[in-house]
Amino acid sequence: MSIILGGVVSYFGYRYLASKTTAIFERINLKKIGFIIIMLVLTRVLMDFIIPAIFGQNQDISLNQTMIESMFQQGGMVALLFKLNTVIIAPIIEEISFRGIIFEEAKPLGEVVQFIWPTFVFAAVHGPSTPEQWTVYLTAGALLMVVRLVTKKLQYSVMFHMAHNLMATVGL
Repeated sequence: MSIILGGVVSYFGYRYLASKTTAIFERINLKKIGFIIIMLVLTRVLMDFIIPAIFGQNQDISLNQTMIESMFQQGGMVALLFKLNTVIIAPIIEEISFRGIIFEEAKPLGEVVQFIWPTFVFAAVHGPSTPEQWTVYLTAGALLMVVRLVTKKLQYSVMFHMAHNLMATVGL
């Protein structure tokens, strides 16, 4: 069901964005791919060392993360489909929604709001309930927004998000 819903949201979101902006896709730019790699390394450092150093090693796991881990433990086709959803479908839907539609709609409110609003909504949707969880999701949302702003194309934040979720899925 999420695959169908993801397809519908992606299609209409893409159509909407294509009518409003040219900042969706371009030919692959190797410098921008290099920037994504640098941002992935920075993300790992922040998530694996800096945030745990601030909050301690025993962070509470968010409801979102608990559900993801539960689905992965199911095994078989359920786990495979959920991993596919986590690595491919969710990043596309989330980037079209947050760094695409919400980002574009926040333009009239100024650059600061345009950065903060999608970042905050992204974090809130992931269901954080502690300051540590809010920090993790706000950091992830901010890094995704930096990729979107620096590359000026939505495709690179989608790639970054997919790579990040793939690394988390395979335990890197």
